[in-house]
Amino acid sequence: MDQKILDILADISEDIITYEGTSMITDGIIDSFDMLELVDSLENTFGIEIDAEYLTEKDFGCKDSIIAFIQKLA
Repeated sequence: MDQKILDILADISEDIITYEGTSMITDGIIDSFDMLELVDSLENTFGIEIDAEYLTEKDFGCKDSIIAFIQKLA
Protein backbone atom coordinates (compact mmCIF):
# COMPACT_ATOMS: atom_id res chain seq x y z
CA MET A 1 0.00 0.00 0.00
CA ASP A 2 2.77 2.44 0.90
CA GLN A 3 4.38 2.06 -2.52
CA LYS A 4 1.07 2.68 -4.31
CA ILE A 5 0.61 5.88 -2.31
CA LEU A 6 4.17 6.98 -3.07
CA ASP A 7 3.60 6.30 -6.77
CA ILE A 8 0.46 8.46 -6.73
CA LEU A 9 2.33 11.24 -4.93
CA ALA A 10 5.22 11.06 -7.40
CA ASP A 11 2.77 11.28 -10.31
CA ILE A 12 1.44 14.53 -8.84
CA SER A 13 4.91 15.95 -8.12
CA GLU A 14 8.32 14.43 -7.47
CA ASP A 15 8.86 17.28 -5.00
CA ILE A 16 6.34 15.64 -2.64
CA ILE A 17 8.64 12.65 -2.27
CA THR A 18 11.68 14.72 -1.27
CA TYR A 19 9.79 17.33 0.78
CA GLU A 20 10.81 17.33 4.47
CA GLY A 21 8.40 19.94 5.85
CA THR A 22 4.89 19.63 7.25
CA SER A 23 2.82 21.94 5.04
CA MET A 24 3.14 21.19 1.34
CA ILE A 25 0.49 23.70 0.27
CA THR A 26 1.84 26.58 2.37
CA ASP A 27 5.37 25.85 1.19
CA GLY A 28 4.29 25.77 -2.46
CA ILE A 29 5.07 22.10 -3.10
CA ILE A 30 1.52 21.48 -4.36
CA ASP A 31 -1.41 23.75 -5.16
CA SER A 32 -5.15 23.30 -4.80
CA PHE A 33 -5.45 21.66 -8.21
CA ASP A 34 -2.75 19.15 -7.25
CA MET A 35 -4.66 18.45 -4.04
CA LEU A 36 -7.85 17.71 -5.97
CA GLU A 37 -5.96 15.39 -8.30
CA LEU A 38 -4.31 13.68 -5.32
CA VAL A 39 -7.59 13.10 -3.50
CA ASP A 40 -9.24 11.79 -6.65
CA SER A 41 -6.38 9.37 -7.32
CA LEU A 42 -6.33 8.11 -3.74
CA GLU A 43 -10.10 7.64 -3.66
CA ASN A 44 -10.14 5.75 -6.96
CA THR A 45 -7.11 3.60 -6.19
CA PHE A 46 -8.17 2.53 -2.71
CA GLY A 47 -11.96 2.65 -3.05
CA ILE A 48 -12.31 5.18 -0.24
CA GLU A 49 -14.03 8.52 0.21
CA ILE A 50 -12.09 11.41 1.71
CA ASP A 51 -14.26 14.14 3.23
CA ALA A 52 -13.11 17.73 2.81
CA GLU A 53 -12.78 18.07 6.61
CA TYR A 54 -9.69 15.83 6.44
CA LEU A 55 -7.83 17.97 3.91
CA THR A 56 -5.69 19.54 6.60
CA GLU A 57 -1.99 19.82 7.29
CA LYS A 58 -2.39 17.12 9.92
CA ASP A 59 -3.51 14.56 7.34
CA PHE A 60 -2.12 16.00 4.09
CA GLY A 61 0.90 18.05 5.15
CA CYS A 62 3.58 15.66 3.91
CA LYS A 63 3.98 12.20 2.40
CA ASP A 64 4.22 10.50 5.80
CA SER A 65 0.99 12.05 7.07
CA ILE A 66 -0.79 11.09 3.85
CA ILE A 67 0.40 7.49 4.10
CA ALA A 68 -0.69 7.24 7.74
CA PHE A 69 -4.08 8.77 6.95
CA ILE A 70 -4.79 6.47 4.00
CA GLN A 71 -3.73 3.42 6.02
CA LYS A 72 -6.37 4.34 8.61
CA LEU A 73 -9.09 4.65 5.96
CA ALA A 74 -8.28 1.69 3.75
